[in-house]
Amino acid sequence: MDDVADFEKRISSSMDRILKVLEKSDKKNTSIYDQSDEVSHLEKMISKACKKNQIDPNHILEATVVGNPVMHHLFLGFDPVPLGVAPFKLKTSDSVTESSKNLQLGINENASVYVLPCLAGHVGADAAAVILTEKPYQQDAYSLIVDVGTNCLLYTSPS
Repeated sequence: MDDVADFEKRISSSMDRILKVLEKSDKKNTSIYDQSDEVSHLEKMISKACKKNQIDPNHILEATVVGNPVMHHLFLGFDPVPLGVAPFKLKTSDSVTESSKNLQLGINENASVYVLPCLAGHVGADAAAVILTEKPYQQDAYSLIVDVGTNCLLYTSPS
């Protein structure tokens, strides 16, 4: 298991996108960023990870994608502007399965790409992934999950 990160670029890029959503949320027919911006960046990171670990990208048959609501919507090609003002309306609250050939991630074109659902317009799929992985709702002890993102989400579970 390994990771490839681009924190500095992604943090400033993500915040820039969120600010643009807030700025344009009161205007009609505005465009923030093209879906290809997000997909292209991911494709480069996937390529870098594959080279680093000597993996043929065509051997990747499944991928899972999570993110805050704005990045989630941009990745799927959904308009993120409705997320900029209350009631922070999601285009979908369902998980999405897409064929890799439709996303051009640089992996096997027949791969399935699973995009976890956002929990709400202000709670992203990244938070959902942590809750699904850690399963605090199944533990006997109290637990606390902190998502230090744009809005700082705290999730507590009963003991």
